[in-house]
Amino acid sequence: MNDFIKYAANLKPHPSKVTIFIETDEGDGGIEEINKVLNQAGFIPFETEVIAEQSPNWILVFLSSDNMREATLKLFEAGFVNIVGINPKPPAKDST
Repeated sequence: MNDFIKYAANLKPHPSKVTIFIETDEGDGGIEEINKVLNQAGFIPFETEVIAEQSPNWILVFLSSDNMREATLKLFEAGFVNIVGINPKPPAKDST
């Protein structure tokens, strides 16, 4: 198991945002290309965080949208291969 997968396995769902974890290489365009792809598909990143700045880069993107599957598909179609999408944490059920 590579380090990207190990790190991804430990990510926790955000309480209200879709989380997308992406590995990029120098030729991928990095955050700028990720934002361009997502914006063209109608997704506006809420927050972007660089986890590892060496090559390859690891980037976390948080989206307000609840359509994680469509966002990860658009990134994959744009050439990003190592992508992990995590849906927001479901709200706690009322026990009353």
